[in-house]
Formats: sequence, C-alpha cells, structure tokens
Amino acid sequence: MVALLVADRIAFAQAGSTGGTIGKTDKSISGSEETPVSRRNAPPAKPAPAFSSSRPTGAANSCTAIVGTWQWFNGEEAVFKMDGAAHTATNTGTWTCSGGSYVVSWSVGGWIDRLRISTDNTRIDGTNGFIRVSGIRK
Repeated sequence: MVALLVADRIAFAQAGSTGGTIGKTDKSISGSEETPVSRRNAPPAKPAPAFSSSRPTGAANSCTAIVGTWQWFNGEEAVFKMDGAAHTATNTGTWTCSGGSYVVSWSVGGWIDRLRISTDNTRIDGTNGFIRVSGIRK
C-alpha cells in the first residue's frame, strides 16, 4: 500500500518542478525576446515657456520687452513701438504696461488685449475677453 502511494506521488512530479528556471524567460512561442526600452536615448522634454504674472525685473524683462515684431495669432504681424504705439496691417493701437501685464487697445473693433510675455521674451499670451490672443516673437 505504501508503495502505491509513493508511486502515485512520483507520477505527479515533473522534471524541473523543484524550483528555479532553466533557460531564458519572457520568450514568445517564436523564440524572440522583448527588447528592453532604453531611456538614455530619449531627449529630455523641453518645458513650455513660463508666463510671469508678477512685475518683470531686469533690463531684458522690463516693460519694453513687448517692443518689436510678433507673429500674431490671426496670421498678421503686430508691431509694438517704444513710444506705446502698435499696429498690424489692418489696425492701429496703443499699449501700456503695469505690474508685468500689458494692455493693448486696438482702434478698429475696440478690442482690448490683456497680455503677459513669457520669461524668455519669445511668446506673448492673453485674452481680449472673448478669445485667446497670442503671438511669437519674430
């Protein structure tokens, strides 16, 4: 009787079932292996420019940072002059700066844009109360 119980236990045993793994793991039926993804080759993500809501400091971030030509969100070029004048091909206006924010009053349509310039002075962003207004320095 004991011999039958021992023989019964041996019949259920399988080679290699005592623990451990022989050979490579994570293989598919075809024998190929998954290639680990290398994170070293991926370029670091560039952060989006920050927009300052406080008064800029320093010469590069003074209120005159708006002065120059911008590719405007509507496809036009917007030019902001040192004397507070602004113009596009179809509109004229004036701009002021207070506390790091710019207010542009356009003559045609009466639009008033409230804007901030990115800390790297390459993007301008804001609203006119109805739509988002933005530009990229040219």
